[in-house]
Amino acid sequence: MKLFPLNAGVSQIRGIIEIVKNNRGPMEISKIAESTKEDIADLFPLIDACSMLKLCTVRNGTVKLTSSAAKLTNANKREVLAKALANVEPFKSTIAAVARGKGISTKELSRRLYRKGMFFDSDEVTNMELLKSLLFKWGIENKLFAYNHASDTWSK
Repeated sequence: MKLFPLNAGVSQIRGIIEIVKNNRGPMEISKIAESTKEDIADLFPLIDACSMLKLCTVRNGTVKLTSSAAKLTNANKREVLAKALANVEPFKSTIAAVARGKGISTKELSRRLYRKGMFFDSDEVTNMELLKSLLFKWGIENKLFAYNHASDTWSK
């Protein structure tokens, strides 16, 4: 099962989208790397994230934006990303877990995801911290769920 990349950031993804938009058509990954001055290996997780969010398609090393990416603006960014993230793991399973009740601890959520084969690290503590970081960066920012720091729980 493919999980959302840990090191992908919203601004980085928007940057790739803008570069391809400015190109006015599909663009080779190598050309995106030149434009961003990034190592091509560093772009793969970002392009994977764009693809998982259905903001682009990748075929034969060429990135093509979808209609969702073409419509992405500062005003609708949260709405578009929230809709897309709701179908990508681990966000999809987290949304389902918090919808069931009054909240779930990070530890329990991490264990449930682990049992489903969704983990970032085999060490339990490291995995929990990586999961928490990803859920903060994408889930909280896009209002998929809420987090209570005092009780370390996630909820609707």
